[in-house]
Amino acid sequence: MACFLIPFAIVLLWKNEKKLVTYTCCVDKAANECVPVNIEDPNEMNNYKLVYLSGKTENKTSLCDNSFEVTVGDSYRLKRIVEMFQWQETKKVEDRNVNGSTITTTSYTYNKVWSSRRIDSSHFSKSGFDNPS
Repeated sequence: MACFLIPFAIVLLWKNEKKLVTYTCCVDKAANECVPVNIEDPNEMNNYKLVYLSGKTENKTSLCDNSFEVTVGDSYRLKRIVEMFQWQETKKVEDRNVNGSTITTTSYTYNKVWSSRRIDSSHFSKSGFDNPS
């Protein structure tokens, strides 16, 4: 079995090294071609070139989430993350050796967790831990 894995490993290693060399060449080329620009004085000569600049950003428009009446100023993004407090089932499988034979035991625990996705409780092993539909 190992004799089949060695050629496969060599090919995989070669492909990974080739990808790393290609990436390094691309980064080096970008570093050599990158042009600094003055934020106060844009120049048409820099169109379609790789450029970099630094400066202060500001946004004078406030962002609003009307559903929750939240407003933030001097920001470029307002992201709402909604989570529900719901039941989560955790399955634990254990193999024990008893008198020379293996016994598999399965246990389930149920905890309340905050989750941004709905947890489907219809397939839980035990009833009584129902999440809203």
